[in-house]
Order: sequence, then structure tokens, then C-alpha cells
Amino acid sequence: MNCSCDSCYSLFVYPYDGAIIFGDSPVVGISFHPSEITRVIISISSNDGKRRTYSADIKSRARWYFLLKTREFSDGAYTIDAVAYDSSGNSSQDSVSVKIKNDISDIISLIPSFSSFLVPQNGQIIFGVSPVIGISIHPRRITDVRLDIYSESQSRTTYKLQATYVWYHFLDTTTLPEGVYTLEVSAKDDHGFQSQSQITAVVSKSPSFPSLINILPIFYGDQITYPSYISYPVYMTYPFSSTSVILYPPSGVSMSKTTCSMTPFLCNVLGFYAMPAQATSVLLLVDDVATKQGNIFQLSSTYPSMGTFIISDWWGGLSIGTKKLRSRVFAMDGNSVESQSVQLNLTP
Repeated sequence: MNCSCDSCYSLFVYPYDGAIIFGDSPVVGISFHPSEITRVIISISSNDGKRRTYSADIKSRARWYFLLKTREFSDGAYTIDAVAYDSSGNSSQDSVSVKIKNDISDIISLIPSFSSFLVPQNGQIIFGVSPVIGISIHPRRITDVRLDIYSESQSRTTYKLQATYVWYHFLDTTTLPEGVYTLEVSAKDDHGFQSQSQITAVVSKSPSFPSLINILPIFYGDQITYPSYISYPVYMTYPFSSTSVILYPPSGVSMSKTTCSMTPFLCNVLGFYAMPAQATSVLLLVDDVATKQGNIFQLSSTYPSMGTFIISDWWGGLSIGTKKLRSRVFAMDGNSVESQSVQLNLTP
């Protein structure tokens, strides 16, 4: 690591020194300078002296990112250099040595596969029709995802989910007795590799006020610790289906416009999205009419993009009665994805 000022430094987060990279591989790092980072140059050099230079995307004051397409390079040893420049003319540098190996068939067994629940969180109270959302990261295309739910008194029920990187299911807890349940997901890819994850959730018929908003913490990423998905860039190898889900309010509830005006956060529309390209905006459709634009919160700066959204103050100009709500999330590549509809009763 070199720098032109005592308090400046840059550091690779991924890849680490000696890593084997392939496919669409993220190059991620951080640079700490007393002034704002304005430019980060990435250079990839081979042993024969050939060099290619790229500009990284600056994701925040300190973090930068570049997606390296290794298929544009021959297999072999390479050095990746990053030089960060700030608005005061200072610079800092770091470098790592990596191996590009585009044919990963002989190292596939070394690549970790895992599944993880995003919603609900472990130990969370669930009620009504509750969304269950998670991700499965595999080195190959995912072909089968199954969700099991069971308890000490209830036998196992299995749901076959859409086989994709981001999976979800709307669990109808109204048919279940109250109590502690185990939620277990298993994913399998086309090479037979499997991953599993397990959490517990508490089914309640009469949740208290705090549990009505217990999904709110997932919308404030800098206050929550999330698992790192950066061990290998395998999740980028295959495209997955775009997903948009309204997490709150649940379908079938009533909302009072008076209550919404007095305590607006109780009536916010909260949701989750996952798309191959970075999301740019979200729109709420009420009875198929575009009604209000919301705010996007990105959970991860690595590709592909996923995150959450909040849509506030959407009820003001609407008449009372039954309303059908859907979210539509737009991405930088011009594509969009809509959620399943949520139906609620808007009262005075």
C-alpha cells in the first residue's frame, strides 16, 4: 500500500491476495482520505507486461467498486492495482495478485454454497399472511428451492418455491396454531450441490403493537449487520428473476385515513426488491393507477442489486373503500418489476 499523504490509504476488500477469480468478479475496495475521493483507477496487468485500465464506480465517500469480466482475459496470473485520487490532489494505492481461471469445473467443489433468510428474522413474531424471503448463493444454476415449516406439535409442511437466487413465499399463518415454529429452506443446483438454512419464528393470533412494525429495522442498513456475500462472485454467474414484494401492510387489513395522518409511519408501504441491475425508483399503484413515488434503500453495493423501499403519504387524495396496492420498481437498464397486489380497506 502506497500513498502520497500520511493520512491517505486504500485497501482491497475483494479480491484478496492469491484469490482465484472467474466470471463477472467484483473488485471492491475502500479509500480513506481527508478530502473527497473523486476518481479510482483500476489496472489489471499480466506477467507479460500487458495492462488494461478502467475507472471504478465510487459508491460512497470511502467505498469503490468495479465489475471485472474475467472472460475478456486469458487464464493465468495477474496483478490488480487500484489508485484513488481525492479533490486535494492526494492519492493512495493498493494491489493484489490473483489468478483468473474461467474454467471452474475443477474448483467448483471448493466454492461455498449457502442459503439465508432475510425476512423474517430469527425469533420474529409473524401473523396473518407473512412474507418469507431469502437468498441462495450457489456456483451453479439453482434448480430447486423448498421451504419447510414445522413445530413440536405440527407436522412438517413443504412448499416448493421458485428456483432462483432470491426466493419468497407468502405464509398463511391463520391456519396454524400459535407457538414457536421452525422455518427451514433447502436449495439445490444443477450440479447437485445443496445448501440449507434454518430459523425459528413465533406465530401469534393477536400480535402486540411493536410486532406490527417489527420488520422496520431491515430498512435501515447502516444500523443492521448483514451477512457478507463476497466470498466468491458465484452469485453473478447466472441471471435470476426480478422480484418485488410488499411486506407491509399485509393483505386484508383496514387503515384509517385519520390514523394515517396522525401517525404516518403506521401506514407506510414497506417492500423488498431484487434485480440484476441497480434499482433507481419505486412507484405505488393503487387500483392500477400510479399514485406515489417512494424511496429506495440499497442493502448491498455489489451486483446484483437488492434492497428495500418505503412509500409514504400515499393515502391523502384517495377515496375510502377497498384498495388494491402494487409496487413497481424501475432499474437502470430500463426494466421494471411489479409485486403481487395487496388488498386493504381504507376507512375515514
